[in-house]
Amino acid sequence: MQERMAGGTGTVATTRRGRTWSLAVAIPGSILANAQSAALQTYLAGQIARALAIFQVDEVIIFAERVRNSASSSEYDSLLGRLLQYLECPQYLRQHLFPRAPELQFAGLLNPLDTPHHPRKHEGIPYREGVVVPSSQLSVASGRDAVAIRSRYVHVGWDTPIEVESSVPLTVGQRITVRFENLRRSADELAEGPPKRKRKRAIELQQKSSPGWKWSHAVVVSRDEPREHCGLYWGYGVRLAPNLVQALSMSNADVKIGTSEHGTDLCATLWPSTCPHLSMERNTGGQGCSASSIVPPGGFHKLLVVFGGVHGLEASYGGTEVRKLFDAYVNACPDQGSRTIRTEEALYVVLSALQPWIRQNGSKGREQTT
Repeated sequence: MQERMAGGTGTVATTRRGRTWSLAVAIPGSILANAQSAALQTYLAGQIARALAIFQVDEVIIFAERVRNSASSSEYDSLLGRLLQYLECPQYLRQHLFPRAPELQFAGLLNPLDTPHHPRKHEGIPYREGVVVPSSQLSVASGRDAVAIRSRYVHVGWDTPIEVESSVPLTVGQRITVRFENLRRSADELAEGPPKRKRKRAIELQQKSSPGWKWSHAVVVSRDEPREHCGLYWGYGVRLAPNLVQALSMSNADVKIGTSEHGTDLCATLWPSTCPHLSMERNTGGQGCSASSIVPPGGFHKLLVVFGGVHGLEASYGGTEVRKLFDAYVNACPDQGSRTIRTEEALYVVLSALQPWIRQNGSKGREQTT
């Protein structure tokens, strides 16, 4: 697919490769218990969200585990989930989708993700996230429940809502992904029209009321389409699981990798031919595996990487038998200098180390160039 993107004043045509495989991460919400205040908990969630965005994680599953003397981490799970959802949402949609709430009181501490689905107002990309708003003919104050009002008008971060085409009814307040067909600069179209003086005035008026772009029609599409067709990273989804086992089950991943200081050396596990000096018995606890044995023919369709809490995955599950739940159980930093690696640090360490392996084994036969 030829994708027209604009940054500043120019328009650049790029060809991207679609990515049909996806990456998911599972973490316990209890990691917020390690932060000593609501402000630090919010900032910690922001660090996690940044890691998810940098490594193009498509889904995060937050699972419950025991925290100190409490029964579970459900309070922390919902808080972490809410903060991650808030950060993933484009800024221009937050006032529509996130009412004021105590858990968002320190949202100003969060660093922006700056992902492709958080475009600047002037940028021209073929997709945008939007929220359905009432049309001019419908009033929320008309006595009907706002949730029941259906509309085809969507706010996508521009001055005025746009009309979209959809095969199903759209409910006011619903978040959707919109694709713009034949997106082009409206100024280019005007340049071929009226005389110079009238043309300049027309462009000025249009730029005040619109983003300066034209399209043939806007269509509601699946949220996965930007990734699958253009290779654009389109944020992450957030789900909650009652425990580690349920998190593994609901992920529907065909390859599951657990991370622990008691796991096998990651390099020796995934690239044994390049690490002959490393023994597969090192830190294995009796379990060995190879890269070829954990990847399905043609590559994985969905990879799940699981991280433990303060006391590791063994504590999350209740014993060392947790390694049997995974296709590989790895240690990305076997010679760590600190006694502990915090979960937010482990995200960067593990996902960085896995990047070449992920690109090499992610559904090679199913990737497409459009």
